[in-house]
Amino acid sequence: MKACLDCMKGDQMRITEKIVLKATAEERFVHAAIIFSEIKDMLGDEETFNELGLTFMTRIEEDKEFYVMFGDDRDGMHTTRIQIKDSPAEAIDFVNTLPVKCERENYILVATLLNRINKTRFGAFRLDESDGSVTYNYSYCVFGEGFNYGYFLFYLRAIQKMSTDCLSGIKRVAIGELSEDEKYQFLSEVKVLADCLLYR
Repeated sequence: MKACLDCMKGDQMRITEKIVLKATAEERFVHAAIIFSEIKDMLGDEETFNELGLTFMTRIEEDKEFYVMFGDDRDGMHTTRIQIKDSPAEAIDFVNTLPVKCERENYILVATLLNRINKTRFGAFRLDESDGSVTYNYSYCVFGEGFNYGYFLFYLRAIQKMSTDCLSGIKRVAIGELSEDEKYQFLSEVKVLADCLLYR
């Protein structure tokens, strides 16, 4: 009898846990929708766009996504995807695609460069080996909080600055334009890798 009661108690606890998790997921979904609406209102403000130097592209309501652009004719236009996630936790994701296309033969060079840059940044540059695109990625949690206008603008400006500051260096390596010192440094690193693979 006791074993049966313990079993029922265990089943009841598992059911309760599922209800709590379900309610939490629903709350996250609703909260993410509210944040999406607040960002939509903010990005609809022409003064804010002028201040940030942004161009609005589009938004996808069902995915809680915005797409904006910034840059100029000389260096090219960056495309930033802003998405509000509700699972596994509420967060705002930024993925900025730089106006650069990496040639396949330079993937290792660019990946090495991005790895060096990422050691000093709060976000991360990434190389997509399927198409040679380079993105700057950052995400911050908003779980249990309301939308903070100041935080959002701070992160958006930081992503703009880091992307534009590093653009020229990434572009140069992406098309293989290296100084003699850079060539020597990269060749030294490749030699270490080759030796490791050949003699392991």
